Amino acid sequence: FPVTISLHSSFNTERAVHLIPDVILKKNNDGYEITLNDWELPVLNLNPKYKRMLKQKDIPEDTKEYLKERLEAAKFLINAINKRKETIQRVTEAICYIQKDFLDNGMRNLKPMTLSQIADLVDKHKSTVSRTVSNKYLQTPDGIFELRHFLNPGIKQENGEFYSAKAIKSKIKDLIENENKKTPLTDQQVANHFKQEGISISRRAI
Repeated sequence: FPVTISLHSSFNTERAVHLIPDVILKKNNDGYEITLNDWELPVLNLNPKYKRMLKQKDIPEDTKEYLKERLEAAKFLINAINKRKETIQRVTEAICYIQKDFLDNGMRNLKPMTLSQIADLVDKHKSTVSRTVSNKYLQTPDGIFELRHFLNPGIKQENGEFYSAKAIKSKIKDLIENENKKTPLTDQQVANHFKQEGISISRRAI
């Protein structure tokens, strides 16, 4: 399901970019269904013709050795692609598990999430998770998001818990959009608003 985005350059020209999500998220009665968007990719299999050739007695030994090397290389490639797909699937599942409130209710419910958290859930190294989410896109019922979008630092509260920085920014945006433009909110008033919600954030941070 490609999405077309128009990019404007400094010369005011328009360039269409086709963004194809790597993973598709659909909501169903049981929650969410995650599907890799690889329907355009060919299915890779080993050609049985070359396996049969290895068993033929009239095939020279050097040819057989070459065929063995190529078959092993093909097996390695197929296995690597399958592992990559599995990792993308598991990482996306972990992200959706942590960010279910965001998927259900929007940006204000985005939770703090780090590479380390995902790595622990999928039992992979943090660097592997970082490569997996890089330049990958998830199509949700509410639009397409880069997987890295869900990674966000948290602001530590007095009770030791963390609150999503992106969620706080979204709340601030809502407050500003709905404020009285003649008497705009001060930073301190915004901080007091959060305090009433149980969120501790300094005026300077606002």
